[in-house]
Amino acid sequence: RLLEPLHGIANTRLMENKHRGASEQALERALSIVESNPNTDFPDHVKAIVDLGDIYTITGDGRANDLYLRAWQLMQDEPGQQELSADLFGTPTRLYPEAFTFYLSKTPDAATPVKGEEAVDVELFIDVQYSIRANGRVHNIKLIRKNVPNSQMRLIRSWLSSTRFRPRIFNGELVATENLMIHQTFQLDPNRSFTSDSYAN
Repeated sequence: RLLEPLHGIANTRLMENKHRGASEQALERALSIVESNPNTDFPDHVKAIVDLGDIYTITGDGRANDLYLRAWQLMQDEPGQQELSADLFGTPTRLYPEAFTFYLSKTPDAATPVKGEEAVDVELFIDVQYSIRANGRVHNIKLIRKNVPNSQMRLIRSWLSSTRFRPRIFNGELVATENLMIHQTFQLDPNRSFTSDSYAN
């Protein structure tokens, strides 16, 4: 009965950047409860370990590595858990922050029709390439193409730099993932001024 409230506390405290330690404590308690109960289902046990590892990744706690490898090894030792292992560690998983919608207050010049041309709806976007280190942090961010102002590239770079991923595990080791792509779109909202706060869930 305590597990759901503890996860709720963890998520709430995570959103309150000043109280992330309480988020860790809630999931540490949840894992302790799961591991002290001999009737815990195997997937629930793995999830409790991974959930705590995810919080540690978000908060920059190096203990995440041991937890991820522990969960991965449990799944290797348990018959029929290869699919779960692939779901959790086959590809990087974005943990924080959640996906945002980015807004622009006006159509940028690069997407404005030339005089005399018929106005058409043009997708506003940035295509970016990036890599993820074995600790789940993003680096090597490169612009591929865009039709929005340079200021939005700086915003996307800052957003990606603050993003945390659960890394891949390959052959029992946490590994980097290179040359990922993101196609980030923007929406027009003439009622807002575009600042670093002008994005929303």
